[in-house]
Amino acid sequence: MKKYDRNENLLSPQEVLSHNETVRKEIPLPMLLCFSLFVIWQMGMIFFSSNALSIGGRTPLPIDVDNTTLLVIAGYVLSICFMLAFPRKIVWAERSSAAIALAAILGLFLPTSPQTQVLLFYIHYFFCIFMIGFETALMVNLFSERSIILHLTLMYPVAEFLVAILQNEWSPIPFSVFHIFSIMALIGLLIFFFWLPAGEWPILARKNDGFIRPKKFFSKIYLLLFLGGLLTLFGNSIAETVPYGVSIYYASAAVIGLVLFFLWKSRSIHPLTCCPYLVGLSALGFLLVPVSQYFPAIGTLTAVLSAAGMVMLSLYALMGFSIMNRYPSRTITPVIVFLAFLTVLIHTAMLEAFRDSETLLCILYFSIAVAVALLYFVLQPHLIYAFHTHPKETAEKAMETHSSVVAEALEENSFDKLSPQELRLAELILQGYTNSEIAEEMNLTVGTVKGYRKNLYSKLQIHSKKELFELSKKL
Repeated sequence: MKKYDRNENLLSPQEVLSHNETVRKEIPLPMLLCFSLFVIWQMGMIFFSSNALSIGGRTPLPIDVDNTTLLVIAGYVLSICFMLAFPRKIVWAERSSAAIALAAILGLFLPTSPQTQVLLFYIHYFFCIFMIGFETALMVNLFSERSIILHLTLMYPVAEFLVAILQNEWSPIPFSVFHIFSIMALIGLLIFFFWLPAGEWPILARKNDGFIRPKKFFSKIYLLLFLGGLLTLFGNSIAETVPYGVSIYYASAAVIGLVLFFLWKSRSIHPLTCCPYLVGLSALGFLLVPVSQYFPAIGTLTAVLSAAGMVMLSLYALMGFSIMNRYPSRTITPVIVFLAFLTVLIHTAMLEAFRDSETLLCILYFSIAVAVALLYFVLQPHLIYAFHTHPKETAEKAMETHSSVVAEALEENSFDKLSPQELRLAELILQGYTNSEIAEEMNLTVGTVKGYRKNLYSKLQIHSKKELFELSKKL
């Protein structure tokens, strides 16, 4: 492959996407297990650092909740800024952060003053928050599709089972045990980060590279992730009000994740196709919350059902993978992390505003769940399509060879062969581009695009985009 030089623009957009495909790694299961330890370490840090959850087991250190709140804000903001400014240095940042956090927690074993102990805990806590965004960045930019699915549906459930144990009420885990586990988790993370190549990163798009960003499609994805984040936080809030609810919540999420893994492995059902059902289950859980006030036994069921919403949101990395394969932007992961931070702020404000009206709050979140389901039904075909094609087999190549998989699948279902322009048009429609974005990409007028689209549907003897997706399933 030609060496990429931004000043000379030696690579076309499709060549860039093909190159990025070669950068993605198949991660062995032992390495995925090491990577999943971050989830348990993160949830333990949150659990032992403040009064965020209504169960015992806090750190014996005199931690100030106002300080941890500031550290959360600083960690998120600096993480976002780092990803925007130095995306190619993320693996090195992970290595350095994990090493500093490990040194800080080892320092807690030393006979130092209480003030030093608290300072070491704060350092440890900051780097835990700072690394949250990098976890997303690694999956979206460097993991293969298979590795992301394995991590989210197999290794995440393993981590969630351990989180359920960590946050249980029937046999509280002391801070000293978590202290030791954190050391083991950070060692595992360091093994993973040093195994992962630090010098490889996707080529990122710039304005003069010829890429066209599907802005409306991206906006809908970000809105979906934002609303899904709210559902997850509310589900966790519901679980806190139920006896043993937090443990039930995470254990249920683990079981649901394993079901997705089984469906993917044995039935080839992509996890993203299950999202509407997961949202529906969480919405049902929200509706049952007011009922549980009169029938306490239903409280456990609400925790179980609301966990489905968290599983749906955990698939965000797959959505990021999907849009990265359309437009490899440095802003994708920072925006996702910023939205996660924003959901925390807004959810906190909503809880405060509706503190005396739980039923109204449940109705509000039920409405959000309905909006998420409707939005996902619109986006799902475009998301799934990204996993059925590869950049090297796009319609642009078909314009030169007329032999791509896209062309063969579409022509098998048409009475007349499609022109190269119509093949490219079909590809862009399936990827979620609007008529105006297609016009910009193909250097045509919007009116011409509409005419091509009409001819395309006529040749394929279809009448809608939905039918076009049905044909594309033969890919």
